[in-house]
Order: sequence, then structure tokens, then C-alpha cells
Amino acid sequence: MSRLCSLVVLVLLSTAPVFGQDTNPPEQVKILYYRGWAYFQKGDCLSLSLAEKDFSEAVSLEPGRADLHGLLGDVLMGEGIEKSKCAHSKQERTAYLELAWSELRIAVNLDSSNVLNRGAFVAVSEMLNRKAEYNGGIAREPDKAELSQLLADHPQLVSPDSLESLESLQDAQISSENNKALAAAKEAVRLKPTDGFAWYALGEAYMKLNDYRSAEEPLKRALKAFGAAPPPSDFNDRTAITMLVNTEFALAGVCDKLHRKREAERYRRGALLLLPTH
Repeated sequence: MSRLCSLVVLVLLSTAPVFGQDTNPPEQVKILYYRGWAYFQKGDCLSLSLAEKDFSEAVSLEPGRADLHGLLGDVLMGEGIEKSKCAHSKQERTAYLELAWSELRIAVNLDSSNVLNRGAFVAVSEMLNRKAEYNGGIAREPDKAELSQLLADHPQLVSPDSLESLESLQDAQISSENNKALAAAKEAVRLKPTDGFAWYALGEAYMKLNDYRSAEEPLKRALKAFGAAPPPSDFNDRTAITMLVNTEFALAGVCDKLHRKREAERYRRGALLLLPTH
């Protein structure tokens, strides 16, 4: 993948989505949108699969939205790249990338002026050794001028020499990414205050900002939500148990940081008891 195309993908993964000023999405789509973004920012395989689920549902509700198709394509690409370890074979990785290509192609067809979607479409096309063909022709990789304008539109993300160094761009974005993850998680909690995943994302966002006191209450709410019986109908028992374990360990880490060792050990024991014995 070329350097400019890599830059597009990097900016794409670190730029929080926002609704256009002229859109008035249904409440359910907003919930799926913000919750999916919170999962996507976490980046682990379980979170990516949940983001894929949310964005897929959002696309089914509003199939004419280029941004939704683009986000779904980004998630699928994240699951398909080799370093993610979400796929267990080359065939699985290829399957994810094929789906990503299809979603990004739709996004480009709906809005070919979107530099981020176009750049991601070219990137996944290169991964598949395929031409970036869409209904309007063949999509070209964003050039330096377009990327310069993109970065100028997002001054909070980058430094002036970002085009010359991907590493410096990534370093400059860490703080911004964490703040955006926090804002997205807060919005997800506001839209669906009984959702354990939203509360977990909020707690984790505070942890990434080293605000452990603020992280504790959201994680406790997540633990209560995941421990409720029966588990949510749209998640299987394994997912519920996995999130209970993750939340217990997260709370143990928070208590460690707050110098409450007994509580930390209690949460760790609780997590270990939930793990399968064979």
C-alpha cells in the first residue's frame, strides 16, 4: 500500500464521525451510529464484530447513506487486515476484505467526493490486487493536495509535517482519539442508558485518559448490565460472559490505580471464577 493511501487510512481511523448538518437521522440509527463508533475505536476483535453488527443494522435502516456504508467498510477492513488477528486464515481475511470492498464501493458510488471513503476504497482494492472500479469509473488515490486539504479541515488532529511522517501524525492524534472516544461513549450512554456495552466503552475511555475515579462508576454499571439475567436476546451467553470477565478485570485495574488492593483482588477473583475450566 502506498504512503499516501496509508495516510488516508490512518486519518480515517482517527477521525470521529459526525452527522451532516442537513441530516435528521431516526433515533435508532443515531444509537447504532454512536455505539458502533465507540466499539470501532476500541479496535479489539470483539468490539469490531459488535461495530460491524451495529453499522450493518444502520445501513439496513438507511441504505442511501454513504457515511454508513463507509463506516461499515472501514470496520470490515479492520477485521480483515492481517495485524488485527480477527480472521484465522487467509480465506477469512479475504472474505472480510471482499465485504469491505463492496461496502466502500457503494459509499463511493453514493458520494465520490468523500476523500476518506475513496482512499479506503483504493486501499482495500490494493490489498485484493483489484482495480478500484465503481460506477463512475476507477477511483484514484487521493493526491497530496487533497490530503493537505483534509488535514487542514481537521487541525486538531495533525501537525504541519504530517504528510511527511506517519509516525508523527499518529503520535499527534493519540490525545485527540481518546477525547473523541470519550465523547462518542458519552453519547452512546445518553442514547441508550441501559446498554452495558456503552457503559463499558465509557469506563474504558476514562481509563485511557488516566481518569480512574471517573471510570469506576461506568464500569460498575456495565457489570450490573452484563450480569443481569437473562442476557440480552441479541447476544449469546459466551459474549455476555466475556464482557463480564472483561469488566471485572477492568474494575480490578481501576482499583489498583486507586490503591484499593482488596477490591482489586475481589474483582480479579470474580473474573477468574467466570473463566471456563477446560
